[in-house]
Amino acid sequence: MKGRLPAYLEAALFILLTATVAWRIAVDRSSGEDVDIEAPAESAADLLKRADNAYESMDLAGAAELYYDVLKLDPENLRSRIQLARIFEKNNWNANSLQLLDEVLERDPEHLEARLIFAKILRDEGRSKIAALVYESSLRVNPDNAEALYYLGTAYQADSKFQEALRSYRRAIESDKDLKPPSLEDAPFGIQAHLQIGRVYRQAARLHLRQAADEERNGNAEDAAKERMLSKERSDRALKELREAHAKVVKAGLEEYSDVMRELTSALVQKALEMRRNREPETEILRVYQEVTQIDPNDIDAWLEAGRILTLNAKTLSDYEAAHRHFEAAHKLSPNDSDAQVGMTNAQQEIDRLKGEASPAQE
Repeated sequence: MKGRLPAYLEAALFILLTATVAWRIAVDRSSGEDVDIEAPAESAADLLKRADNAYESMDLAGAAELYYDVLKLDPENLRSRIQLARIFEKNNWNANSLQLLDEVLERDPEHLEARLIFAKILRDEGRSKIAALVYESSLRVNPDNAEALYYLGTAYQADSKFQEALRSYRRAIESDKDLKPPSLEDAPFGIQAHLQIGRVYRQAARLHLRQAADEERNGNAEDAAKERMLSKERSDRALKELREAHAKVVKAGLEEYSDVMRELTSALVQKALEMRRNREPETEILRVYQEVTQIDPNDIDAWLEAGRILTLNAKTLSDYEAAHRHFEAAHKLSPNDSDAQVGMTNAQQEIDRLKGEASPAQE
């Protein structure tokens, strides 16, 4: 099997070839003639099939060339325009993408895919209010389109309309029960919607904490307590959503989609820090860090923190052995980490001491 090109060479090749396609399309539009470019020998249907296969295989540069060739033979082919628009949008050539989308919408004003890509470009360019209007119009064409519902939620969220965003994300989850990964997306929209709901609740929790601090400065202890309670409720809700999202990621075999894992472990660590500030039992804090290590076994800091808690509260041989295992896990991830080495050494000394004390009694 042939090896893949280095990532930077693949990216450069993609940019070069798709830029060539964009240039050829621009030349054709300006000249109105095809003097220097020969028509493809294959049929449009055969080329379209090859283009779709290249697109699904993530050979986007090759797909772009083939979709262009389809248009040479079949200028009215909407799918080729849509796919080229997707490829250009991915490369941030929004002007090229928008021109192709305009051509599609001129021929079919209700074309759902064209509307969705058009709205996505608007959202990425910071025009969230206009993007929301386009997504809303797309949902009149198909009210259960998970992509439109998800991105409508992101447009609302960008405009600080959090309740509207949450409703849209909930509908996206309901509309994406099969969790089929869409093309050029990192994860199904149902999973991404769960992630965004978690982020909305985490954002709300931070806002309540800031409000609590303001109330305390103003001497309003009762109002500050209420804000802290609301913050905790929002944090707990965020964790619930993120845990559900992570469970779906694992079930769907999409572990390479790490956004959910990072957000969930970040939320858990934040929870542990807040628990410590509130002087909650270390044994409860330990459970949080151990959950982090289960979700992300490569999180060295979580292994170390769990090891420290186990060491500080250790009373029995099994306690020190558990602490040693946690420091050892951190050591395997980073052999030169001094905290892991010291933790292992100290735990081992206690293990040897307790075993030595037990030996005479066994004789």
